[in-house]
Amino acid sequence: AQQYPYASLVRAGVHVSAGSDWPVTPHDPLEAIRVAVTRRTAEGTDDTWLPQECLDVEEALHAYTAEVAHQAFADDRRGRVRVGAIADLVLLDADPRHVEPMAISGITVRGTWLAGTRVA
Repeated sequence: AQQYPYASLVRAGVHVSAGSDWPVTPHDPLEAIRVAVTRRTAEGTDDTWLPQECLDVEEALHAYTAEVAHQAFADDRRGRVRVGAIADLVLLDADPRHVEPMAISGITVRGTWLAGTRVA
């Protein structure tokens, strides 16, 4: 009952950054965001593990972007899309905020930019 209390921490104002701890957590950020939002296996069983600890999609995206920048002491130039920020971006074929939560991991990455240069 005390493992991964993400929602409780976020709602208490704690900075929660997200990333992979492979093989414990998925290395694919979209899969990990789906898990943070649904707390369900990829098979989509009806059992949501500690449903009170589900993050909403905005909270999960924030943990994977702005909070990672905060953890790295780089939130003045990373983690948000704004003028003057370092442009590390991905282009997705769907908005994770507007798909069924179990479908988040099926979103396709259409492009990746590092420091403003397209790399994939």
